[in-house]
Amino acid sequence: MTTQLQTHDTLPPRAWSDLASLAGHRVARTPRGLSRRALNRACSYIAENLGERFTLDDLARQAGVSRFHFARLFRVSMGESPMAYLLKSRIERAKQMLLQDDRPVCEIAASLGFCDQSHLTRTFRRMTGLTPREFSRLQRNVD
Repeated sequence: MTTQLQTHDTLPPRAWSDLASLAGHRVARTPRGLSRRALNRACSYIAENLGERFTLDDLARQAGVSRFHFARLFRVSMGESPMAYLLKSRIERAKQMLLQDDRPVCEIAASLGFCDQSHLTRTFRRMTGLTPREFSRLQRNVD
């Protein structure tokens, strides 16, 4: 019995799945997601183009995979959809801009690719629980 365990311990992972499939067992494969390079390229593209309109095809092209494949693998890698990641990135940048600049919210909204100020405000409130103005006031009172 000991020699069998030692033999099985030295089998590569692929051999285990082959043995299990021969025995009629299903083997759960761990989802891998995008390669580190593809993920970095897609996330960099998003960060550099937050204020621009781009499509899922554009992001997939950066990662070098099909649109459907990209959306699925991005979710596996990041735990959220590309659109959710994009909105979260835009809101994080909006927070930075609100704290650094005295620009009006409508200018911040336009620079980050939101349709208008109300679109930014609705999204900001949904994700943070505060409006941009409330966030800005709270942060300035803390400082």
